[in-house]
Amino acid sequence: MLFFFFFFFFFFFFFFFSFNKDGDEELKPAVEVYPKDKIEYKLTYTNNTEKELKGLVITGPIPQNTFFVSGTNNTKINSDFVVSIDGGKTFEPEPVKRIVMKDGKEVEVIIPPEKYTAIRWMPNVPINAKEKQIFTYRIEVNQPISDCTTPCL
Repeated sequence: MLFFFFFFFFFFFFFFFSFNKDGDEELKPAVEVYPKDKIEYKLTYTNNTEKELKGLVITGPIPQNTFFVSGTNNTKINSDFVVSIDGGKTFEPEPVKRIVMKDGKEVEVIIPPEKYTAIRWMPNVPINAKEKQIFTYRIEVNQPISDCTTPCL
């Protein structure tokens, strides 16, 4: 007998972010994007069990030809937020700092968000039974579509 258990559902959507004629934010499903377009990712996790789930790690990609828009990582969940600059191999809190040599001296530099390759939330609380948790962030397209070797999204 074969059993399948689905502990949680994960939905991943991205939206084009713009302003309407009144200057209010509007989110529309993203189909095509162009340089300077801002895209909002919405990651939704739902616990479909009768028990709480602990240890969830939420990782969001930063696609090629885009960059993370600093300060747009949002959730109502008590979480630690970390970023990667090495394709998701390692993660660390912001600001990401490195020591480099400049004019023969060691200098501390802050790695800008444009260099992030992935972001991650690590909730400090479980997802309770039947609860939904939502995580959002924005990226900006930084190269023309013609420069993309694959679709920019």
